[in-house]
Amino acid sequence: MSIYNQSKIRSDYRPEIDGLRALAVLAVIVFHLGVDLLAGGFMGVDVFFVISGYLITSHIYRDMEKGIFSFRKFWLKRICRLYPALFVMVIIVTLVACYTLAQPQDVFINHAYATIFSYENIYLKFTQRGYWAAESESIYFLHAWSLSLEEQFYLILPLSLLLLRRFTKRHGLAIGLVAILSLALCVWGTYSYPGATFYLLPTRVWELLIGSWLAIRHFKSKRGSTITPIKSSMLLAIALILIVAPMFLVKSYAHFPGILALLPCVGTAMIIHYSGSGTITDRFLSFGIINYIGRISYSLYLWHWPFIVGTRYLIDATWLAMIPALVMSVLSYHFVEQPFRRMPRKKSATLILLFLAIVVFLLVAVIANPNQKLIRPLVPNIAAPESFVAGRDFDILEDVKKGQNDFPIYGTGSGSQLDIALLGSSHGLAYTYPLLEFANKNSLRVAFLATQGSGVASIPSSGSYVEMVQTARSEFLQKNPPEIIVVAGRWEIEVGGAPSKEDFVTRFQTRLQKLSKNTSKVLILSQVPRIMTKNEDPYYREILLAQILRHGEMSPVTPAKGTKEANAIVAAAVQELQLVEPSKFYFVDVYDLLVGGQGSVAILDEAGNFLYSDDDHLNRTGGQLLFDKSVKPLIKEWLVPTH
Repeated sequence: MSIYNQSKIRSDYRPEIDGLRALAVLAVIVFHLGVDLLAGGFMGVDVFFVISGYLITSHIYRDMEKGIFSFRKFWLKRICRLYPALFVMVIIVTLVACYTLAQPQDVFINHAYATIFSYENIYLKFTQRGYWAAESESIYFLHAWSLSLEEQFYLILPLSLLLLRRFTKRHGLAIGLVAILSLALCVWGTYSYPGATFYLLPTRVWELLIGSWLAIRHFKSKRGSTITPIKSSMLLAIALILIVAPMFLVKSYAHFPGILALLPCVGTAMIIHYSGSGTITDRFLSFGIINYIGRISYSLYLWHWPFIVGTRYLIDATWLAMIPALVMSVLSYHFVEQPFRRMPRKKSATLILLFLAIVVFLLVAVIANPNQKLIRPLVPNIAAPESFVAGRDFDILEDVKKGQNDFPIYGTGSGSQLDIALLGSSHGLAYTYPLLEFANKNSLRVAFLATQGSGVASIPSSGSYVEMVQTARSEFLQKNPPEIIVVAGRWEIEVGGAPSKEDFVTRFQTRLQKLSKNTSKVLILSQVPRIMTKNEDPYYREILLAQILRHGEMSPVTPAKGTKEANAIVAAAVQELQLVEPSKFYFVDVYDLLVGGQGSVAILDEAGNFLYSDDDHLNRTGGQLLFDKSVKPLIKEWLVPTH
């Protein structure tokens, strides 16, 4: 029978914990590389949470029991442990981004600030559709969400433990009850509020508290567990299975974290509790290379994701990005992490403040100022915030969800007559700014009735927001009949979503006739070209930038298939309406304004400004260009008197 003392292990170095860190960071990296075999590799973060809760609580609780705990020393130690490597990563990524940034400058800056001030998880919750959304793949600091969550935990844990010690002696029980409540909230929230549940501390804190509970249990036990080697081996094997098996077996993240996250968390706690008796699992987790990866796991976690984001279009084999990421991680560990651990606290704090000043300078003075001469991006205007604007300020969706149908009327016109109403899906929003400017200059009144995913011929399901939008539009136009209706949409979606071409044509014509019952003119715009990229990838700016880095120039941008065919169906439907009311319905083909004789899409204007906000939506510049060339001459002829 083998007996090992848990309290002794607690005070000594735990190589098996670094082995766990290695498994966790490798699982996350493989997942981020898109390896289907390890589709559940994202659970490596849950392993980190339990380890962090265990280690940090062990240190705090031990010092409190000895009467030597200091809030100032604790937080300074945490800052010196975590922030130097983090700041160095942000500084270097920011310097590279000065040349190669292909996302909005303001978005990059906001994520950088959220990372260095530890609220990236909160910022992501309120600005992104979710961790799993496609657009998240272009965020350089996406992975910092878990670091921010842990740092928020470190901020509240010491005070929480101090209050526990003052009001109860049953510290482990109290922490266990809080963990159970958090887990229950997590299970409920995974289905009801998945974004908040994934990102925010109240629904993830139970994972860290599992480690906290175990740390207090270990401290309270005067003597460690007595266990035979066979039992120890069996329990550790089960624990390893609980961690690793879900990573291989889980193929969907639809209901995560939820109860599923309990598996790797329990497995991690079991390994922390039962390891140390020299079993095969102990020896595996303590093995040289595994142990070393665990020791550099923090730096490796920091560096792997920026390299994946920055090189995914530069190299065909994304895994090759892990070579420089590993090099940077080793350098970060030996020349940033370790020196700061050994450095006197006062000196390290001074250097950290210097790092922070450098980060803020780069973000504010360099990236936020596109006209600065210090550093020039390889592609001018590629990350200018205004090049991503698509008129979302005028989207009526939120008003409709609140039950409102009395939408605002803009412009400088007097009287009660509505001059222009803009209808359509998100493609119509690109024309809001030029229409508003035109209305203000010509004393006209204009209303915007466009919203994402709800075109004039979209098929609504009962009770859906599409049905709500269509009802609200009809009611508004009945009360405020305009002189002119302008319609824009992504016709390939509306045509493709109909049971047949004939069904689309009938629905399209019927709705237009109903909506324009008291309207003089109806102007239907074709869909703009959709940019074709490999595997329908919407991040065409990153692709174009990669082409310049690899070949020195951009390749011609090819229009995606399907758009022109859908436009032809819409044009034919409008021609049939013209046979009934020849002076009322008009079709304008804006597609050909952006597709040249060589068949490529013009994505830049003559000044080098981008015309698209993504692969199929015009931005404000693109909307203005097409409005000036196609829409403005017609409505000016119809509404603006000549002098």
